[in-house]
Amino acid sequence: MTTLSASRPYIRERHDALRTILEQNASNPSVLAQLILELSQRKSLAAKALMQDVQQRLLEVLPPFRWPSTEAGEASGKLDSTDFQYRNGILGYCGYHVGTKGIPANERHGRLDFIFANRLPQVFCTAYLHKWGEQGSAARLQKMAESIAALARNAKRRKGESHQLAISDWEADLAYLKATYYIGRFDFPWPTVATRRKRRY
Repeated sequence: MTTLSASRPYIRERHDALRTILEQNASNPSVLAQLILELSQRKSLAAKALMQDVQQRLLEVLPPFRWPSTEAGEASGKLDSTDFQYRNGILGYCGYHVGTKGIPANERHGRLDFIFANRLPQVFCTAYLHKWGEQGSAARLQKMAESIAALARNAKRRKGESHQLAISDWEADLAYLKATYYIGRFDFPWPTVATRRKRRY
């Protein structure tokens, strides 16, 4: 599998053709996610309207809710051995990048939609992939949210203003995931990007 930036099977399709593809594949999460990825890179009002229809349909056909096997708490922001091994991880591999060298918000959201709704590329070890759960599950959404929140918290602990745009992007993307997939569907504790202040003695 190549990165998502090179995976746009519908790049040459007109808007009416994309609508037909939606109607013919209304129960196929992978096709719906590919449509979202394509529409996220188009700026017309028609594309935005179709994007909303596809997102709504995707929510309707996602696999049933599965409660994650471990209790969700506030992430420490630290990476375990498998996370460190793949420091760019699923997000980076699938073309999700923020900050001054990142991609526009609509493209980031398209990639997040794709990661949430699809099987993950088999280029990482089994232990790492297992932590990301099944496609469309609470475990997948929770891992995505906690990963992004941890990146934002770690950046906030660093001195200087160079990370502010990245932090802003991460926080905006967390809000997007929460509004699009979390509210009204899942109820695991949503992660926070606030950092803890050190006590002064």
